[in-house]
Amino acid sequence: MKNFGTLLGYELKKLLARKLAWAAVLALAVFCVAATLRAGNTGGRVYHDILDEDGAPLVVTGEQARREALEKAGSELNGRVMDEAFFQEMLENMPDFSSREQQIVYFGLEGGAWSGPFSLAQGVFWTTGTVTAGSFYAEWQKNTQAYLDNYANASLSQGEKDYWGEKMAQIERPFVYRYPWPGTTKLMDFFYVLLGLLPVAAGICLCTVFSGEYRDRMDALLFTAKKSRRPLYFAKALAGAVVAVLAGVVIVGVTAAAHLAVWGWKGFDAALQMWQPVLPRPITVGQMLVSLLALLVLYTLVCGSISMLVSALTRSSVGALAVPVVLAQIMARFHQRPYGWKGYLPENLIAWDGPTNVQLVKVFGVYLDNLQFGTLLYLGIALVLLALCWLGWRRGAKW
Repeated sequence: MKNFGTLLGYELKKLLARKLAWAAVLALAVFCVAATLRAGNTGGRVYHDILDEDGAPLVVTGEQARREALEKAGSELNGRVMDEAFFQEMLENMPDFSSREQQIVYFGLEGGAWSGPFSLAQGVFWTTGTVTAGSFYAEWQKNTQAYLDNYANASLSQGEKDYWGEKMAQIERPFVYRYPWPGTTKLMDFFYVLLGLLPVAAGICLCTVFSGEYRDRMDALLFTAKKSRRPLYFAKALAGAVVAVLAGVVIVGVTAAAHLAVWGWKGFDAALQMWQPVLPRPITVGQMLVSLLALLVLYTLVCGSISMLVSALTRSSVGALAVPVVLAQIMARFHQRPYGWKGYLPENLIAWDGPTNVQLVKVFGVYLDNLQFGTLLYLGIALVLLALCWLGWRRGAKW
């Protein structure tokens, strides 16, 4: 193992020198940026049952919605404590809606600084015309506990409920109002696109890790020295893991940067309850998104590990490229409720169902939430797959 550093450097150089692979990664990154920019002003709404002054259906364009969201993110209300005075001022500044149409027109076209707090209060306390600080937080506590009691057909154990009860106690009350980052919904929607693109990037970058020598007729020479097999395997596996993570970081990072360019940066410090009121996680919107972005990078590592394993077992670059992509497409079509082990499927863990899943896993007497355990699970799967590559490597030494 004295020359392991040299071997690792050589394997990294081989992978990083594959211009076609990195051109593909760059193309995928450019696609993500273009799709993000295009989606920034899309997603408008048409209310066919509500007519404007010209008698046409009311239309709220995506550009109008984005501009309004950015204005709310920079509102002077951000940072104010949601106490009794806050709710009283909110009610004084909101119109007295006499119809659903009037409310839709107000929120869709006129908006205003107080429409954000009003929507939040409406999501917790339906009769917002009489809401007070005391009634709001009592209702929030009641609704959050009901969410825990009824989640997954009331399958949470008492230990799990007690865990979340402790987490709920850590949530600062009264809330400090902050409009959540406006790009949250768009970025989480885009996670589904990334779940399809990252296996392609991993497969393209790593499909030749173990099959390249067989293709170049170098395998017999490499296997002549028995003492070199193990260090060379470790160098290949580690180099492949590094490149998979690098490819994931590039694509995921560029996507996140593009969303920041479109939606700004204000709102990352908003408590998660500003986005989904009944969730008992004492974290911010930014912390949630960082956890999901990190899981996407780990997902790329898992896909790369699958590609390397197929490469080692079959000595086929085509198979090593195709298998992770096909598996990702199969899982994407395996629509299941995000309960139990199904909650750790990529589309259930790294998207909308991830933060809302409150089922826990006990490891050595300690409860872990799904994002924590999912991180350990994906990392463990990647390590197991990389270890299995050794079987294919040893098998090749006997040929």
